[in-house]
Amino acid sequence: PRAIGKLGRDVGAAGAAEAAGHGRVQIAAGETLTVTALCDKKLPTKITFTGNVNKRKVTKTALVKNAKQGASYLPRLWAKLHIDNLLKSGMSNVEEITALSKAFYVVTPFTSLIVLEDDKMYEDYDVERGRKDHFRWLFQYQGVRP
Repeated sequence: PRAIGKLGRDVGAAGAAEAAGHGRVQIAAGETLTVTALCDKKLPTKITFTGNVNKRKVTKTALVKNAKQGASYLPRLWAKLHIDNLLKSGMSNVEEITALSKAFYVVTPFTSLIVLEDDKMYEDYDVERGRKDHFRWLFQYQGVRP
């Protein structure tokens, strides 16, 4: 099976890019790589991936199509996909899964969500209100400073 080692990604002048799978430096043939980018100026038109295959340097460029600014659903989608991958890895990731679930409001086998009707109920039950800064949490988790 082919794998790309020492994986790197570049979105050019658009900003910093990180791949889901925190700290991951290898991807095997058939695996999915999800890329999130914090774009300071404009959305990227392409992403360049570099790495090694059988000790040979390879470079692949993918065009970015239909990118949208302010796609506020992306952090939760990323978290859901990342949690799904952690769940496949077994019970050794329960703490990380629980932390991600709480930060991104994703239901897992170890957590649940509740809906409260008004501010008083949040106060009575000491429940944290939903946050609107999921992008900050996403990049903080991946080690990127926005």
